[in-house]
Amino acid sequence: MKKIKKNIQYPAFNQLNVDLIQRGRWHFDSPISFPLYPHLASEVVRSNHYKYREEFSLSALVVIVVSGKLIYKVGEQDFLVTQGQSLIIPRHNNYSFENIAGHKYRKLIVKLKGKLADQIVGNLFGDFPVKISLNDPERCVEITRRIISLLSSNNETDAISGAGETLELLYSIAQSKKEKSKVDSIWKRAKEYLSPDQENLSIKQIAAKLGVSRSTLEKQFKKHYDLTLHEYRIQSRLEQAKNLLVNSKLSIKEIAALLQYSSPFHLSIEFKKRYGLSPYKWRTGTNKKA
Repeated sequence: MKKIKKNIQYPAFNQLNVDLIQRGRWHFDSPISFPLYPHLASEVVRSNHYKYREEFSLSALVVIVVSGKLIYKVGEQDFLVTQGQSLIIPRHNNYSFENIAGHKYRKLIVKLKGKLADQIVGNLFGDFPVKISLNDPERCVEITRRIISLLSSNNETDAISGAGETLELLYSIAQSKKEKSKVDSIWKRAKEYLSPDQENLSIKQIAAKLGVSRSTLEKQFKKHYDLTLHEYRIQSRLEQAKNLLVNSKLSIKEIAALLQYSSPFHLSIEFKKRYGLSPYKWRTGTNKKA
């Protein structure tokens, strides 16, 4: 039978490496009946460089970075987890982390066990590690600190309350994941409205269809794609024009009309500005190379 190594740490975990640590642990003999409970919860502040590794973890892990940055490696995946972000690591994973040398960090962790722990974590976050930007990191920090406090009391009733708080924490983090998916869907739809084969809607009309204000649409689209809506629309049209010039027999006038340009002249100006050649020269030059 293969021997499983676990909880391998380097350097040794001791107070010299820690600026602050608060820890609570489940001390009771029969937690098996709980669907999910916090096996361990802690808050750690470190300024010294530190590494930790655990193999075949027997607990699911919730990490919340309050400040600073941490680099986690789970299997072959690397995650840079920064302030206001959470990392969920399902059970039975090999993982390690280290802080960036010279960078102080504060983090909270909760290790999860229970007869339905895998199912609950899987239903909320999937079967693979996932990093989530928290909508309300202060609330998640507050809940986690309550869990630590409840486990630290060594009172069974408090520990059971800590199990309830743990579910609340997971649902709060999962809500952030759900909201992110919803937001990502909005920007994906915005891109679809801007594509050349769609009706030529104004930015105001697109915002109305998405149910957001024009200013929010413009600001968030730029944040997500590093392009303004107008820049993205031009880029999409020109990429489609380039494809049609090479792979179709449509005239430049027909391509301009298809891509909703007011005239072939307007298409030529934008095309030359981006690619350094007119549409005609691009087409003839590409065909000669072929």
